[in-house]
This record gives sequence, C-alpha cells and structure tokens, in this order.
Amino acid sequence: MRINKLDRYGGAMVGAHVGDSAGAPYEKQRTVVIQQDMKKRGGLVLFGYIDPWGGKREMPPGHPTDDAELLAITGQCLVDYPNFDPNVHYERLRDFIHGRKSFLTGGEAYGSGRTLRAALRPPSYRESLEKFGRGEVPIIPTNGGLMRILVVALRYHMRIEEIVRFARWQSCITHMHPMSQAACIAYCVLVSQVLDGHSIKFAWDVTRGILLEKPYAQIPHMDEILSIDTSRPGEDIIWPDMGSVKTSLRAALWAALTAADFRDGLTKVIGLGGDTDTYGAIAGGILGAHFGVDGIPQEWRDVLIGREKMLELADGLYDLAHS
Repeated sequence: MRINKLDRYGGAMVGAHVGDSAGAPYEKQRTVVIQQDMKKRGGLVLFGYIDPWGGKREMPPGHPTDDAELLAITGQCLVDYPNFDPNVHYERLRDFIHGRKSFLTGGEAYGSGRTLRAALRPPSYRESLEKFGRGEVPIIPTNGGLMRILVVALRYHMRIEEIVRFARWQSCITHMHPMSQAACIAYCVLVSQVLDGHSIKFAWDVTRGILLEKPYAQIPHMDEILSIDTSRPGEDIIWPDMGSVKTSLRAALWAALTAADFRDGLTKVIGLGGDTDTYGAIAGGILGAHFGVDGIPQEWRDVLIGREKMLELADGLYDLAHS
C-alpha cells in the first residue's frame, strides 16, 4: 500500500510518542527483565505502571514522558514561530521542565534529565548562555536534544542547509556538546530522506553521503556519528553510558534498519534495556516516518494520550514545509 507524505508526517510524530510511552515502564531495566515481562504480557504493550522517577504516581497506558512532551513543545514552537525564536523555545521548554506543566495531557509533567534541568534553570535564554559560558552547565554528549529534534526534519524537509542550521540551534539550547549537535543533524537528515519514501537503509546511506561532503564533513564529530556501528548493541555498550547521544542513536538505527514493521522495530529497541523511553522515541520517529501512521498498531494509537495533538502538529509542520 502506498503511503502518502502526510501520513508519514503523522506516523513520525505519533511513532515517537508511542516509542516514549511504550518504553517508559522499562526505564533502566535489564534486557532479560524486559524480555520476561514482554513474554508474560504477550509482547510489547502499553500498560499502566508506577513511574520509575518518583515511584509514587500511577501512570495510565499511553502517558507521555518528557521525550514526547518536549518533542511536541518544540513542534508547536516551530508552527508558531516558523523562523525559529530561541527565546520563545527556551521559555516553553523551561515551563515544562521547571513549571511541571504538561503540554500533551493538561496535567502534571514528569521525567527529565539532569542536563536539561541545569540548562533550563536560569529564567531566560540569555542567562542560560551566560551560565554555559562560565562552565556552570555541563557540556556532555547526552541524548536530551536528540529526543526532541525530529520536528526539525519535518519543518525543513529536504532543505539540507536549513536542517543543519536549525538542528544545531535546537540542540544548543540545552545540549551544546558538538557530538550532540552532529547526532541531531544526522538524525534529521535521515528522517527527511525517509519521509520521501526511501528505505531506512537507503536513507542512512544517502545521509552519510551528504554529510561526509564539504562543508558538513567539517562539523566536529560528524565523521564519528556517521561511522556508528549499526549492529545490535550489547549490554556492554548500553549500560556504561546509556544516556549518551551516540549510544542512543546506535540503538535506534539498529532497530530501525532491521525492523520488519513498526511493532518489530519498537520491540527490538525497547528490549535493549537502558534509557528505553528515549530509545523508543528516537526509533519511533524513524519507524513512523517509514511505515506511516496506519503502520502503527491500532491498539497503541487508541490509548495514546495526546495523539490528536501530535497529528495536529504533524499537519502544521507539513503545511509549513510544503507551502
């Protein structure tokens, strides 16, 4: 069945949310534990759980964590301010992280990494940049920018120069490390190719070809990101640095490249253990762009909290990219 581009846009946004919500209950669990639980449940399902961050709240099936929330907030910013206003982006991200206001559910927000919290603690973007300049915010290659960067690929579809520029800017709001920037760029170029209907393998090959040429090859760490081993990462890779941007991208690429369908790819990446909600969100964006929104199992879409907002954002980003 032919998948039109708008369905791929919706699949990317909803797929990232499904990956986040399906992976959240397994956060920081080992592969064997996850596989045993999946076997007991009859496969990967979206189910209610006690949140692993505070251990007090009972989370319903399909509830987003910060991965899907920050993706949606970034998407809304691009719809509202198509030319990118970093001050507005900063304020809205900060309102979620420190104001604890959920964008997708209308309730309380939860789940965020230390780098995100530190970068967004100052009351303004200018003051955050000053703290970065003084070395008061850690500049480490973690995955907190990669999990929300998908919308740049949708907004600037196939406009490589703009994808590179805006992916870097988005990353640098919270994650300034050059490797984080390079990973965000590569991911967005990849998804942009997948949106055009290419296989994920072909899209990755094209991405590598584009970004290994000048001037993009001169971006720090770009060659390292584009040389990522796309074989299955074992626990010796996942556990020492589960939140690194390189490990996260490798996990998502392996699952996407070897997926028979959306369910198979998501099951694979979450089954790795580690930072499962973020791996799921990153892989879910690629898989959704490839298989389309109808390729995502209906039982997952039906319980997804905030699904309609994700589809609305997909429509808005599509209109901007193709106007």
